[in-house]
Amino acid sequence: MDVSYINSVHAVKVTGTNLVVQTADANCDPTLINAGDALGITGTFVITPAETITSP
Repeated sequence: MDVSYINSVHAVKVTGTNLVVQTADANCDPTLINAGDALGITGTFVITPAETITSP
C-alpha cells in the first residue's frame, strides 16, 4: 500500500492493490467478499486543519 501527502491540497492519498481480506463475519454477503479475496483501495482524504509537511 502506498500513502502520500499532497501539501498543495492538504490531503492524504492512499492506494493499494495487493491487499487480502483476512476475515469476514456473518454480516458480509458471501457472494461479495470472503476471507482470502484480493482487493484494492484508492482514496484521497482532506486533512482539517490543513498541515504542511516538510522533510528534515
